[in-house]
Amino acid sequence: MRSSLENNRIREPEKIGRIPDVPAEQAVPAGIRSVPVRRAGGRVEDDFVVVEQPLEIRVDGRPVVVTMRTPGHDEELAAGFLYAEGIIADGGALASVRAVPGQASAGGQVAGQPGPGGQVASEPGGGGQAGGTRLAGFAGDRVEVTLAGQAAAGDDASAHAAAIRASAADTAAPGAGDGASADAAAPAAASGAASGAAAEGPSTPGSGRQFAATAACGVCGKESLDELARLNENLPAVAQGAAASVPVELLETLPGRLRGAQELFDATGGIHAAGIFTPGGERLCVREDVGRHNAVDKVIGHFVLRGAVPLRDHILVVSGRAGFELVQKALRAAIPAMVSVGAASSIAVEMAAGAGMTLYSFAGRGRGNLHVR
Repeated sequence: MRSSLENNRIREPEKIGRIPDVPAEQAVPAGIRSVPVRRAGGRVEDDFVVVEQPLEIRVDGRPVVVTMRTPGHDEELAAGFLYAEGIIADGGALASVRAVPGQASAGGQVAGQPGPGGQVASEPGGGGQAGGTRLAGFAGDRVEVTLAGQAAAGDDASAHAAAIRASAADTAAPGAGDGASADAAAPAAASGAASGAAAEGPSTPGSGRQFAATAACGVCGKESLDELARLNENLPAVAQGAAASVPVELLETLPGRLRGAQELFDATGGIHAAGIFTPGGERLCVREDVGRHNAVDKVIGHFVLRGAVPLRDHILVVSGRAGFELVQKALRAAIPAMVSVGAASSIAVEMAAGAGMTLYSFAGRGRGNLHVR
């Protein structure tokens, strides 16, 4: 059986891997890169690939996570990640969010071998925390977040935020704080792109929540099953309003409406997307990223920065499968309905049913799965 991407390449070869009507002198869209490839017959041509680079998120000057992502909308990614982790309750918890561009030196690259889960330890030498992998010659970009007072949601999250603030200075990667002071006057919705960061691997218990994540990682950095389970506690109630009772006939059209905004997928055929829609099917926001979790964090983070969460009467649509991590992020935002182009996992189905969420997987006209609660 061919994958959906293979089918797309067969049906629409002129649309995938090409950007039509872009003058040669015009830069390609942010988030993709032109690379030489050898085609059949030995001819060499240019093709486009998705950019994947590390980004560090810092809270009150302390490193929290390094994630592999596609540059762009990095403030939204940071806000969405912190919101999904329960570190902030809403955009009002953010005094400032600021992207700090880094600089890639000549020959900058990811060196060594990835550890379990593909984590990247960015401290020189790798420290053995991620199989010796390190970022060589890369002074990466980051997002600096300053929390506003008692910012976190709930007792557990408040403790997490306090732990981040109280992290010992020696837990930060050497030199990572150079020029990294947060600008409290910067607006929370400031725009800009960042592209990679240097920070250490997962912390030891009690030193503050820190994560080493890849583009494919939804639970990296969790130190116990109890910590993972706590993310499901105190989730907002899912309202049984219009979005929870949208007819299947409308739900099955949403992947096509999402697809219409996937500019980077048009160019590369290799990037995830997530979109927020109204119960009437209006597309409000779409974000693309090499990591499906990042795409969801970005699109939810868009609304966090605008003070528009929770999203109680909206629909989340994702271009891949419905894993439990994505359902969890949607439930954190009180989203009552989720549509996925790919399959749903067993835990995702159970989690959605337990929360009263409408889950529609393998979405397509006349062939989707509406999971029964």
